[in-house]
Amino acid sequence: MLEPWEINCFYINSALKVPSIWNLSRKHVRLRTSDGKFVKLNKFENRINSKELRDYCVRLSPVHVYFSVLDWLFPERVGKKYKANYAVPVSGEYVVDVDSYVIHKWHNHFYHKIWNVCRECVQIAKEITINACIQIEQYYSDIAIVFSGKNGFHIHVLDFNLRDWTRYNERNPIKSHEVARFKFTKTISLETYCFDRSHFIVSTDPMRIITVPSTLNAESGLVCTYIGDRKDLELQTVENIIVNASPMLQRYGYPEPYGIGAWSTYASAVKHVHKTGGGNMARVTAMTPPPKSTQRKLRMKCSSCDHWNRVSVKKAFFEPDSQPEPKVKVIFPMFQPLQITKCEKCRRTIAEPKVFIRIIEGKVDIGERSHGRTKRNLTMPVAKIILA
Repeated sequence: MLEPWEINCFYINSALKVPSIWNLSRKHVRLRTSDGKFVKLNKFENRINSKELRDYCVRLSPVHVYFSVLDWLFPERVGKKYKANYAVPVSGEYVVDVDSYVIHKWHNHFYHKIWNVCRECVQIAKEITINACIQIEQYYSDIAIVFSGKNGFHIHVLDFNLRDWTRYNERNPIKSHEVARFKFTKTISLETYCFDRSHFIVSTDPMRIITVPSTLNAESGLVCTYIGDRKDLELQTVENIIVNASPMLQRYGYPEPYGIGAWSTYASAVKHVHKTGGGNMARVTAMTPPPKSTQRKLRMKCSSCDHWNRVSVKKAFFEPDSQPEPKVKVIFPMFQPLQITKCEKCRRTIAEPKVFIRIIEGKVDIGERSHGRTKRNLTMPVAKIILA
């Protein structure tokens, strides 16, 4: 399980883009927080788009993000089943939740140390999903497959129509959706292996919610990823599916060191560095994900004219020269200006790259850097700095 700050970091650094094949503005969206509570976002906004959903995820750091199977005319009215007709269901896809534990197949059950998933379980779920799609394609053609972010897949039948299986009841449309889904599930369950009692109920219940594609599964640390149709799933290996669902790929553009093969190479390279004293350090550094940018903007108040200026700085860490050998090292965070900055009003120099800045209780602690060594720090209450 990821920590809330890790979930928050993912949504801050990634653009949450739900594939356009789902009309998110017609969906009823819910978030599940780390304490197990559900938050209905449509109570705050009648219509939710991808940008607003990302903002809520940044604010609440949810463990899971769900949306409804049905499309609603009034998503904010969705509640209990006997009141759902007031929300007016417009249409809805048919969903099959595929998990590997539905069939008891012997395999080497082993959870990877980086991802909280079992490779063999994903392979079994992939085979079940392909078999289920073959049976569904006898009735419908528009199928979207989504990796759940853990040990299974979600099959979305987008062109499902309830009138193919029952008549539409205007007084109780929810019942019509339920009857149609029950009949279709009963039909395909005779030739597939993806249904037990709980999964049968998930597919037949029109009030169910399913994970939103492109959102983070905080239990495994992987992203719920849209794959495509059955042919796209057949072309991908389990390793590619897991690597493409890695948050590192979406943040930095490449999967290292979180690929299965790359991680083993990375671990062996680290061991070689410890043994040889750094002979393979370039290789390890190349495979390590790039760190977050340490550049930022500080607002500095000029001591002469009291004008607030923005100063571009980068964060650095230093150890004090006079520090004894303690059990815990003390490291001071400081800020180094990237260029000589003058006050926009009085044109007085307020920051330069050779002078490091440290914030202590609203005052500036300046240390001059000369010939690679840090001199004694001087506390100067000449300005106040706050993060922009």
